[in-house]
Amino acid sequence: MLTSVTSRRAALLAALYIGLAALWILLSDLVLKALDLSAANHAFFSILKGWGFVLITGAVLFVGVQRILRRGWSEGNQARRLLACAGEGLYSVDLNGLCTFANPALAAMLGHDGPETLLGANMHALIHHHRADGSPYPREDCPVHGHIARGTRFRRARETLFRKDGTPMLVDLAGEPLTDDRGRLIGAVVAVRDITEQERARLALMESEQRFRVLYENLPVGYQSLDPDGYVIEVNQAWLDQMGYRRDQVIGRSILDFLTDDSRAVLPERFAAFKAQRVMHGAEFDMITGPGRVRRMSVEGRVSLDEAGAVTQTHCILTDLTERRAFQAALDVTLSDVARADAELLRFGRVVAHDLQEPVREVVSFLDLIQRRLGDNVPTDVAEFMTYASNAGLRMKERLVALRGFVDVMGQRQHFQPTPLAIVWRDTRDSLEARIHDSGARLEADPLPTVIGDPGLLGVLFRVLTDNALRYTRPGYAPSLALRVEHEAGAVVLGFLDNGRGIDPTLRARVFEAFARDPRPGDAAANGMGLTVARKICDLHAGTIWIETRPDGGPGTLVCVRLPLRAAREPKADRREPAPA
Repeated sequence: MLTSVTSRRAALLAALYIGLAALWILLSDLVLKALDLSAANHAFFSILKGWGFVLITGAVLFVGVQRILRRGWSEGNQARRLLACAGEGLYSVDLNGLCTFANPALAAMLGHDGPETLLGANMHALIHHHRADGSPYPREDCPVHGHIARGTRFRRARETLFRKDGTPMLVDLAGEPLTDDRGRLIGAVVAVRDITEQERARLALMESEQRFRVLYENLPVGYQSLDPDGYVIEVNQAWLDQMGYRRDQVIGRSILDFLTDDSRAVLPERFAAFKAQRVMHGAEFDMITGPGRVRRMSVEGRVSLDEAGAVTQTHCILTDLTERRAFQAALDVTLSDVARADAELLRFGRVVAHDLQEPVREVVSFLDLIQRRLGDNVPTDVAEFMTYASNAGLRMKERLVALRGFVDVMGQRQHFQPTPLAIVWRDTRDSLEARIHDSGARLEADPLPTVIGDPGLLGVLFRVLTDNALRYTRPGYAPSLALRVEHEAGAVVLGFLDNGRGIDPTLRARVFEAFARDPRPGDAAANGMGLTVARKICDLHAGTIWIETRPDGGPGTLVCVRLPLRAAREPKADRREPAPA
């Protein structure tokens, strides 16, 4: 049987040769008969016939062999080029396991200088001599060698080969038996694919998935995933702990099974809107826990889409609002109680500041009346005592007036609005114009911005700080006040820079307390409430106030006030009562 390409080509060449030879013999015999040659001529023509037969045989053999060799060389060259360009490593071995062919990709993969260095080598001993754990790998135990010896096709995944430098390499192997033109087994051809990087990527992916799984299961908030029909696909451990279920009690069930009747009624509409908008923010539902209690849950979610843009599943985070709502209700009650107590305290302070002024005034008046009635008949020590008592009464009256002013600021309804500080500064100068003129004071200011605040309270703040600059001066020096402005992110810092006597650095925090002062000989009368009022106004505007040394190190004080350009919080106007007229 002509089972190989070579045999078929040889048979074709033989048939061609036989046909040409038969044709030559037939034609030459016909020519001899037709010419009826003499014996001498017949012998010559017979010799010519024989040499012609030889020439035909040579021509046929030359052409046939040439074509066979050309085709074989072309096919072989093409095969060699294909093998050389292959990205995978390829090699062939004979039945003894000796390498008969190797492509450049395999040589580069194994760290050899070229394919020729592999030819004739025992491939098992060269690249497959140990197992992945480092133990020896005898040839007779190697399944690859067994497949080659049996002539069977094979595939081996995740085999370990060793490079020239001894480093291991994870590969996939595929083998095909190799036969000659008669179909006899002569070896095998083996394809080698390096999967080292692929394995590293797989391990990295597994590690990443493991980290994600650990993170997912240990999230402090509940997570649930639903399919497009609202059936539970996945929940994490925090969800199970919140709701009091086992995982097998949840997966595959409709989310409706875990809602109260009221929440179940609104879910279809909300779920449809969720899938349409692709996002859900702050939706609240009443959910039924395993023990049968109702928990108020806030849901934040997004959806996953397929390539066509259809929703495949939802991803939602659940926050339990039950305790938060209870805490908020308790906090509201507490704040309401504090507001009532605050209002009561303000009323009490207002009453005290108002009602005690009359008794104090009467005490001072009667002491003055006694001094005038007795005249010079009053003993010296008694007159001195009466003077002390009268001065104490006057100080008490001043403090009551200051307390009344502080209570009025505390109880004033606040009207926060855009307030140009330039207008506040102008009004402050106008209200203190007489004192500024009499003292010869020099006031200046940088361009002032507009802030969100209460114009009346900001006016009090400016008057208090300007009044202090005019009051606490150095003898022999006219007062000077410069209002400096620095801008910060979302705020403005006002610096009230005077040239007065300054404040003791150890008392800079204490002077903001009620009735606290830094008294010195010759000071003008003061009640010690000005900076207390200033700090309270800054608090109401979510601002701050503090005292620094002058930047130039000279005498005087720098009072800094930071005010937000926008309202930082809602004013608590409803918790205050208006000061009585």
